[in-house]
Order: sequence, then structure tokens, then C-alpha cells
Amino acid sequence: MDNDADLALVERCRRGDWSAFSELVVRYQRPIYNAAFWVLRRPEDAKDITQIVFLKVAERLGMTKSHDAELDGHPVTIMAIDRATWRDT
Repeated sequence: MDNDADLALVERCRRGDWSAFSELVVRYQRPIYNAAFWVLRRPEDAKDITQIVFLKVAERLGMTKSHDAELDGHPVTIMAIDRATWRDT
């Protein structure tokens, strides 16, 4: 992935540009789903995790009502950090 392009998309997201967020989803949906599926081996769970990751990304970008968090990393990193939460479900 192109880091400079990702950073530009993140900045647009922080300004409330939902089309930029959609571009991030298109870029990272498959790798996040694949990583979740590799761990869980259940398609429905992998889909759920993918949605949760993007909800958290939106929160951390200030695109939801929770404006107190920053984007602490790459979407795949967010998924990896949170895997302890969803692996036990």
C-alpha cells in the first residue's frame, strides 16, 4: 500500500470526508478480512471483525461522536491489537 496516499486519506477523514473513509475501506477490507479469517477460520466471524475494525478506525479518526481518540496505527495493526478481544468470542 502507498503510505503517502494513506496519510492523505487519513487527513481527509479527519476533516469528515466520508468518501476518503470509503477509499480506506476498499484498500484494507480484504487484508483485514483475510487476517481475521486466518485466525478464526469462520467467514461470518471474519466479516464481523472486519466491520468492527473499521468502526474503530472511524472512531479514532474522529468521524463518530467519540472524538477523544486518535488513530493509533495502521488498520491491520488495530485488528492485531484487538484480536485478544475477539479471539475468545
